[in-house]
Amino acid sequence: MATVGLYAEFFGAGLPSAKPLLGPPHADQAWVIDYLEAGHVVAFVPEVFDDPFTPGQIAGSASLFTDGTWVWPGLLAYLVRVHGLALPSDFVDHMRQNDFNPPELDPARLTELSDAISADIGPPQVFPEELARPDEEER
Repeated sequence: MATVGLYAEFFGAGLPSAKPLLGPPHADQAWVIDYLEAGHVVAFVPEVFDDPFTPGQIAGSASLFTDGTWVWPGLLAYLVRVHGLALPSDFVDHMRQNDFNPPELDPARLTELSDAISADIGPPQVFPEELARPDEEER
């Protein structure tokens, strides 16, 4: 699966910066945003990121979405909407081929994709202090 939208400003050093991709709105922007927001969730991540380009704004979640071919973080739609982020042309062409509607995926396929992504990113980190029950802390 191809990935898009993993930028250094959100996911750390070693990744490309989103900054050079920011610009004015593009022709298919509204369709692209709808497509990104209509993707299927394959990894729920209960974390949100601040917008590094507009202090005080929330960019969105790190949850991962897919159309069965591409994977992207939830915050990607925000970056396109607010900052005119340019996406790779092969991804936009793929959206166009799907008439800007992510294809339906059956539950078995979504589970398969979710398992593959979880294997790539690893299990969620749980720290001992998160496991303690409030009533146990008071004892």
